[in-house]
Amino acid sequence: MSEFIKSLTVDEAAGGRMRFLITSGALDRDKEILDPDGMDTTEFMANPVLLWGHDMSIPAIGKVVNLGKSGRGWEAEVEWAPEGVHPLADMVRKLYESKILNAVSIRFLPLEGGIQQGIQGQDDYWRKYTRFKLLELSTVNVPSNPEALRVRGMAGGEKFNEWLKSLGSTPTEAVAEAPAKAGAELSKKNRTAIRSI
Repeated sequence: MSEFIKSLTVDEAAGGRMRFLITSGALDRDKEILDPDGMDTTEFMANPVLLWGHDMSIPAIGKVVNLGKSGRGWEAEVEWAPEGVHPLADMVRKLYESKILNAVSIRFLPLEGGIQQGIQGQDDYWRKYTRFKLLELSTVNVPSNPEALRVRGMAGGEKFNEWLKSLGSTPTEAVAEAPAKAGAELSKKNRTAIRSI
């Protein structure tokens, strides 16, 4: 069973939300692996910003309204800045809506004792992070993790919560708690149900 964190009280009927797989245990393009079990979200949940291209010098273009660990890794539901408030947010949102952009990326800080060096000739990776702190989530053109992409078919409010419950997940109202370990992968039946929505 996966545990989802609901970061903020938001208007459940608000449109324009999107869901992304933000990290997984996949080998990334930098030959590194982020172990999803080792991600600490505590500080991120106090300021769950969505940025463009890891640029902290410009205002956030949105926020994470749901964050949780699934069988695939960590997933986030994002809500864009209100239309007309932030021109960059409007442009980026439209690029995602038109499916020109699909990817996200996280910035993280390794925690003490949380780095394993790969062994040359034995491991595919050169570094594996087993304990790290999530700092921010960014929309990007090309992610380091090739699996960090938009998840189609389900985002927003009650429909999202119903879907979580159908998978045996339990959305919570906690802000700064780390979620429990992940559950099983989606069954063929649930994948089919999601695609039909």
